[in-house]
Amino acid sequence: MPELPTELTDLSIIRANARYTAYRALYRGVAVFVKQASNSGLTDGIRREVWGLDAFGQLAAGDDLGFAVPKLIMSGDSYAVTSWVDGQPMDLDPSSTEFDDQITFFANSLAKIDMLTCSAVTSPSKYSVDPLDPQSSISKLRRRLDETDYRQHFDPLLIERGFAYLHSKSVHLTARLTHADLTPGNVLEHAGQRTLIDYESVSLSWPRFYDLVNLTYNRMIVHPELVSGCRKLIERYFLIDSKADLTTAMPQMNTIAMIRALSLIYEHSSEPNDYHNTQQTMTGGLSDRLSLSIEQVLGGTPFFDTHS
Repeated sequence: MPELPTELTDLSIIRANARYTAYRALYRGVAVFVKQASNSGLTDGIRREVWGLDAFGQLAAGDDLGFAVPKLIMSGDSYAVTSWVDGQPMDLDPSSTEFDDQITFFANSLAKIDMLTCSAVTSPSKYSVDPLDPQSSISKLRRRLDETDYRQHFDPLLIERGFAYLHSKSVHLTARLTHADLTPGNVLEHAGQRTLIDYESVSLSWPRFYDLVNLTYNRMIVHPELVSGCRKLIERYFLIDSKADLTTAMPQMNTIAMIRALSLIYEHSSEPNDYHNTQQTMTGGLSDRLSLSIEQVLGGTPFFDTHS
């Protein structure tokens, strides 16, 4: 792993995984946050981190998104250094007195981002590329999934139907500027201030509504106790977002839900690697919920109505 600049001192590791190492350090006597790629294959993530910090910084400077954006201090091919942010990750807990406020925060922030990034000219998303192209995002997901033991928990024919669904529906997805991981774990709370972190996945090619579906679908599947709250979040989102309505958005959202379903199967069937940090393995309950969700999306049911 390449060395960090000598100007950074008193480095202490905050966390480390197969993809990145995060440090607290001092730069000219001031605390900073350092993110370093674990290998040369992840330098694109650092590039996106730098670009994403700038893009979201400009959005936040022009409108109240409900969160602050760290300031970029310096960067290199394998690292990015930003201002230090105090706080703890948000914890979505239905029993908490703050739960309703947190639901409203996500609905408001995601809706404002969608309205601010609306463009008169639409462009295809990263999943809209010919799904049969070996370099398409769908083809890559299929190859990764096929390298796992997912067949222990899922009917291969169901997975085939899921990919066939993506082949026919993904062409209709349109792209937007997207954080791609705007989730509770990446929102730090401190003294009434919320700060969004982790910009390594920011891109102009993610499908519109990806963050909304990624946030709600994942939690409905992995944490069934959050189903009711996620439904409220979606409802509030479409009350706020004047550039969208649920009826016309639903086909895109269901397609993204299928992407997330197949991605979750891959993530929970493989060890952490360059593509994900998921530590949990597949269980019978999780596989049952995923299978039911795929079946109901295939049948045209909105993804947020797939759980009771």
